Amino acid sequence: LTRDQGVSEIDLVCLASFPSNLKMMKPSSDPHDFRQDSNTTDEDEAPSSSSSRYAKPGGRSDSQKADRETQRLYAGGGSGSGAGGSSSSAAAPANSNRSTTPRITMTANAIIQEIEQKSSSLASSLVDTVLQRHNVTEQEQKRKSLRRIWHLFVKLLMPYWKRERSGRWLFLQVLVLAIQTSIITVVFSYLSRDFWNAISEKDIPTYHKKAWQIFLVICIAVPLTVYYSFRRGVLIMQWRRWMTNTLLKAFMSEQNFYHAETAINMDNPDQRISEDVRQFTSMAVMLFFSIFKSMIDLVSFSIILFSIYPLLFLGLLVYASIGTVISWFVGRKLIHLSFVQLQREADFRYNMVRVRENAESIAFYRGEHRELNALEYLLWFALENYYDLLKWTRNLDFWTSFYTYNVTLVPVLIVAPLYFNGKLGLGALNQAWSAFDHVLTDLSIVINEFENLSTFSANIDRLGDMVEFLEGRMSSREKRVFIQDVNAETVAAEYMVDPDQSKIELNYILVHLAKVQVPLDIKNMSLVTPDVSHRLLIKELNLTLNHGDRLLIVGPSGSGKSSLLRAMAGLWRNGSGSIQVLSHERTMFLPQKPFCTIGSLRDQILYPESVSSYQDTLASLDLIQDSNLAQLLGRVGLAGLERKFEDGFDSVKDWGEVLSVGEQQRLAFSRVLLSYESGRTQFVICDESSSALDVDSENLVYSLLEQTDISYVSVGHRLTLARFHTKLLRLSNDGQGGWTVSPITEEIRRNAAIAAQFRL
Repeated sequence: LTRDQGVSEIDLVCLASFPSNLKMMKPSSDPHDFRQDSNTTDEDEAPSSSSSRYAKPGGRSDSQKADRETQRLYAGGGSGSGAGGSSSSAAAPANSNRSTTPRITMTANAIIQEIEQKSSSLASSLVDTVLQRHNVTEQEQKRKSLRRIWHLFVKLLMPYWKRERSGRWLFLQVLVLAIQTSIITVVFSYLSRDFWNAISEKDIPTYHKKAWQIFLVICIAVPLTVYYSFRRGVLIMQWRRWMTNTLLKAFMSEQNFYHAETAINMDNPDQRISEDVRQFTSMAVMLFFSIFKSMIDLVSFSIILFSIYPLLFLGLLVYASIGTVISWFVGRKLIHLSFVQLQREADFRYNMVRVRENAESIAFYRGEHRELNALEYLLWFALENYYDLLKWTRNLDFWTSFYTYNVTLVPVLIVAPLYFNGKLGLGALNQAWSAFDHVLTDLSIVINEFENLSTFSANIDRLGDMVEFLEGRMSSREKRVFIQDVNAETVAAEYMVDPDQSKIELNYILVHLAKVQVPLDIKNMSLVTPDVSHRLLIKELNLTLNHGDRLLIVGPSGSGKSSLLRAMAGLWRNGSGSIQVLSHERTMFLPQKPFCTIGSLRDQILYPESVSSYQDTLASLDLIQDSNLAQLLGRVGLAGLERKFEDGFDSVKDWGEVLSVGEQQRLAFSRVLLSYESGRTQFVICDESSSALDVDSENLVYSLLEQTDISYVSVGHRLTLARFHTKLLRLSNDGQGGWTVSPITEEIRRNAAIAAQFRL
């Protein structure tokens, strides 16, 4: 690690130690005699426990260390009685019953083995922590790269202005308003100079004239300034709407929303799309117009300042340059801390939502204390980084405050001698101070906006990561909006757990109204888990499902039943071989926990289709009428469900909370029947989709499926399911990916029905 990863040896200290009060025993030369070392005392054990705490890279393995420590500490002598300490686990006397000796020996060996395992686990945990810290440092250096931040900023910035004409027109309006407000500021500067000169010279007519002129300029400036802020806000809103919709389309396409959950460096995509987009568009527009107006003011007031006193202008340039350089060195760590803060705040918010969504389960478990501890830890985790953010902000504020307060003194010190010598009037002195303040503010935009720039950089980093991930997974380059040249291999290497692992070839059967004869064909498919362990679940599976066949998948927990269904759906591709399956348009998946969308009861039955998709023909429109939907609910055992709500099928509820899991599962079967009757669904995949139903209700919904010519695959544990299927795929959990396929005969159905009668 020291050589390859640049990790210091100090990070690898304190791996494990033997507890000083643990009394170990070692067999003597006599296999039936087990005694404690008579030469080892508590004082002798303490130093050896401490010495075993330290390890250096390249040393022996933990098991060798444990063996060496055991031999040194517990080397026993002849056949006398033990003379160890007073531990409760001390060895039995030499004259104890020999029949208990093998059990004691096994206990001691188990203790030694447990310590070896704990030592190895602690070592592995410490190494992971050190490498994680090392990776964080690399990520921090990456985020400090201004070149990368600028590259991502340009990629995120340009598409909207290139594609949206209305956005360009609105941007031009705001630009003109910004120029007008800057001109008003310059005009106001000259009027103020003449106003104060009139006061200094006691010129009453000029005083009244300039006062009216200033009032007139104020009347013009107020609506211009207000309308400029309003149109700028509209520009931010329209840009945010376009960018959010674009990212949502990419997020919801090609199952990116699913793969984002398992991707590394892709935490909280919901926050990135909602909060980070909002902050990016707002800060980008605000910073741009701040810089634009600063450039106009810089040119205008630099001319004024140079005309008053050139030395004052040169002094301002030196002062601003020094201030900018110092501010960068003092606050450069804020970029990384702002990124981490956004991440940890999102984690805390996500877990709060998680508690709300699982409130009933937590209440049943009485797990509120456990969840409270987790939330308190996440809060502490966020506040810990926030405290670091405050400390670095404090350091920056020390300098920026000193820098800002000196603005009131520096220009006056330079120009005051001219005023005292009568070469400069009071109005010109005031104008010089005002121009100095404007120009210094314009040159110090990095200093004044450093905290906002740090947060903005973090937003760019997080949004850039997400755009790279989403568009890197797009199959067609034409679909990419932000980053056309993104490399799919680079994206996989950065965001996927194991980008080099081979993939299962997935081919979809495209059909329209004709019945397909082979909805599922699996050839030599081996499936492994998509994590770093690559655990083999299924090895070289060959399976063909003809039209009308019904497959039941069984096996112990962890054998890969649901994983096989994920592979059929294209969610898991890790492995080898090929799968040919009916296209998504003709396939419906029924999970164990059905999903209820936002909408009415009618929308729940039609999901994933909508009312508009059934309006093509009159026959399809009849299928979604209230009478037909009521009959459909009655067929699956939900008769009268719509009458429980005031608006019937148009009632909008949080259906995931209103309906029980059993009701949701029966509602899911009604979706299948409706989709089949409309000519859409020909193939169904059921992942324990009747687990919450009683046997009679399960028989009801499966008998409805059996009456159709739909081919389906089911995962289940109940013996009663056998009567509704024609083939049986049995998966083993032997670690070798074993499996068997056999037909379900009438004899098997009868035996399963008899056995099911004796089960509760």
